[in-house]
Amino acid sequence: SEHRINGKKYAGEAHFVHQNPSTNQLAVLSFLIIESKHEDTEWRTYVDKAVTLNSTGYQTVYEGNLSALMYAHTDSYQDFWWYNGSLTTPPCSENVIWIIFHGGIEFSDNELQLLHKYVFFEDFREPQPLNNRIVLRSYPKEDDSMLTDQYYCCNKQQPQSSTSFVYSYFTWQYLLLFTISCFISLKLYLSRLY
Repeated sequence: SEHRINGKKYAGEAHFVHQNPSTNQLAVLSFLIIESKHEDTEWRTYVDKAVTLNSTGYQTVYEGNLSALMYAHTDSYQDFWWYNGSLTTPPCSENVIWIIFHGGIEFSDNELQLLHKYVFFEDFREPQPLNNRIVLRSYPKEDDSMLTDQYYCCNKQQPQSSTSFVYSYFTWQYLLLFTISCFISLKLYLSRLY
């Protein structure tokens, strides 16, 4: 994984990159990958397609449920860390809003081995210094990292319930904007294929 939580490195990290075409601002929704004993049907379909892309110029079409990929096996997708950072690949531009979800995506050992053999190729960037960046979180109780309550980005006065959650307006605005942008881009891309 390219992110570490309290120094812990994960088996991998899935990035869903969204771009606002009018500003070129990027938002990356990042899901940490954890090893599990079971396989997820939706991710298995993705892995089977991904392993066919073993050379530059190869193309394939993945037909699946994006939401099922993004929220597979995580019940805490409303809990995330958020910061302004950079791309993890050249040119490493600093125009990225990173959203790292607290819950992990579970991959079987077999899926991880296939991805490492055919797709990952040790292609990751080591964690970079924070350089005075502030990492915020969307939830009040922090037990995985050393962020104190001063980094809780939401209104502490608003009551929390098990059926609702609070994002700061700023973060929610970006999530909505980039999610809409992603689906429009995906639709345009698929329309060009057919």
